[in-house]
Amino acid sequence: MNGTNGLPVTLDQGAVFGWVDRAVGGTGDVTMLRYPVNSADYWAGVQYWWDVEFWNENVVTAPTIGAGMPGPEPWLGEFDERTGDVRRLKETARVLVHQTDVRFRLAGVQRVFDRGAYIVEPERPWRAAFITRDIFPDGWTRPHLPATVRIFSGPRQRTAVRRFLTIALTAPSARLELPVTIASNVEHWEGSLAPGGDVERLVTICVPAGGYGEVTVETPIVTDIYRDPTKAPLTGETDRPAGMLLRYLALADEQEPVDRCAKASPR
Repeated sequence: MNGTNGLPVTLDQGAVFGWVDRAVGGTGDVTMLRYPVNSADYWAGVQYWWDVEFWNENVVTAPTIGAGMPGPEPWLGEFDERTGDVRRLKETARVLVHQTDVRFRLAGVQRVFDRGAYIVEPERPWRAAFITRDIFPDGWTRPHLPATVRIFSGPRQRTAVRRFLTIALTAPSARLELPVTIASNVEHWEGSLAPGGDVERLVTICVPAGGYGEVTVETPIVTDIYRDPTKAPLTGETDRPAGMLLRYLALADEQEPVDRCAKASPR
C-alpha cells in the first residue's frame, strides 16, 4: 500500500529523504520555503516538499510566503523594497530553499546542497540578497513585462561593488524563437532562445553602497503555457500567457569594489 507521496507506507525511506536532519544534526532549526519544483508534473513537486517535511524533524516551520499580501507577487510584501530587510518572517537558524526558486534569496552562507536544494544559514537579522518582480510564482515572466531582479547592498558595504548574477532561461516549447534582452547598469545583451531551448548568462551589476542594482530580463513574444501550479493542479490546458521561464538565479559571493555605479538607486 502506498501513501500520499506514492511510496510504500511500510518501507523506511529515512535513509534517502532524511538528508536535512543528517546535515544539521539533532538541534537544527530549519524553515522550509516551498516552491513549485517540477513544472512538468505538479504532484511530483508537491511530493518533494511532503517528503522533506515528513522525514526531517528539524524542519520546524514552512511559511506560506506572502499569505494575505495584495498583488500578483505576494512575496514582495515580505521585504522592504529599498533595503531587502525581512518584515515578518520568523527567523530560524537555517533555511531550506530549492535551487530553482527565483522569487527571492535570503542573504547568508550556503552550507549544504542536496536533492536540488540548499541549506542556508541566513544573516541576522534576515534580509534578501535579491528579490524578483513581474514573474509568476513559478518563475515564468509575465507577458509584455520585463522581469526585474533587484540586488541589495550589504549592511556593512561602504563602497559601490560589482556583483555577478547567473541567469538561466528556458523558452516555451511552442514553435517560436524568442528574442531575449538582459540588461543591467553595467552591460546589455541581446540574443535568442530556440523553442524549448535553454541559455545561461553571467551578468555584471553595479550595486551602490546603501542602495541596490537591478537586472531586467525580457522578451516581446507571448506564448500560452500550462496553468499556474501555485493556483491549482495542472489540467493539461495551455491558457496562461507568459514569456519565458527563469530556471534559476545564482548570485555569486564575489564582489569587486569600484568608485561609483553608472546609475545608483538610492534607498
